[in-house]
Amino acid sequence: MTGYIKPQPPPARGLATSTWQQVISDCMARSRAVYIGPADRRVWLLLAEDGAAREAFGAAKYGTTHQHDNGRDHAVDAYQEALDGAMYWRAEYIKTRDPAASELYWQALQHALAVRTYLLRRDGR
Repeated sequence: MTGYIKPQPPPARGLATSTWQQVISDCMARSRAVYIGPADRRVWLLLAEDGAAREAFGAAKYGTTHQHDNGRDHAVDAYQEALDGAMYWRAEYIKTRDPAASELYWQALQHALAVRTYLLRRDGR
């Protein structure tokens, strides 16, 4: 087992702007892009809404919003989440046999591979 799988310490309150607020702002900006259609616009707005809900959930759970200066290794967090995401999409595909779930599984696995490649390049392990 690599060190990338070990749990990290709880997040500490930092001084930076909430990371979720930055993500929500990005989603809102995308929803206003002139080159997207109404269906995509709706999904960008849903992402922003869901991001706000995740921010509230995290603040209640951890006592602080997510900040980039919270003492955690965000690439390691992303890697752990990417591995979990691939596993969840594989389970969804096994359960439903929906080709869209299979495609999402392979995309999630490819994302996990890209994150692990980043960690290898960053840390040499």
